Amino acid sequence: MIERWAYKFRIYPDVLQDWLFRNTIGCCRVVYNTCLSQRQLEWHRSEPRYISSFDQIKELKALKAEFPFLKKAPHHALVQAIVDLDKAYRNFFDGRAKYPKFRKKFENESFRYPDPAQLKIEKDRIFLPKAGWVEMVMHREIVGTVSNVTVSRQGTYW
Repeated sequence: MIERWAYKFRIYPDVLQDWLFRNTIGCCRVVYNTCLSQRQLEWHRSEPRYISSFDQIKELKALKAEFPFLKKAPHHALVQAIVDLDKAYRNFFDGRAKYPKFRKKFENESFRYPDPAQLKIEKDRIFLPKAGWVEMVMHREIVGTVSNVTVSRQGTYW
């Protein structure tokens, strides 16, 4: 059986990194809500077709052309928002959760970097794509390998 551990460390981004993180959270919310709306509209058509997360990930390039501000956010975080929506749908249809809701501003503000090859962790800092090196307080050692990093905001802290 695979053991998975979660570690929570506080990071201290500078002003530009803070802006990037806030922008990325907003962009992930836009992508999630747009894809949820697309799935709902498709379901109510006279001849609905199944839309998978792979179909929506392919359409992400067109969505970035329509909304240019999405280009400033890390691509992997936007893809992960679509994957999260697909997981919410699977949980709903398997009877484990309620129907997915639209994401609202200031609720569960987080995004995830799923690619461990792009992450670098040192004693007092972490490298995140498009943000660069971010100061971090690592109060304990990480056991094992890092598979993904979730950046979340709680109040004024990251």
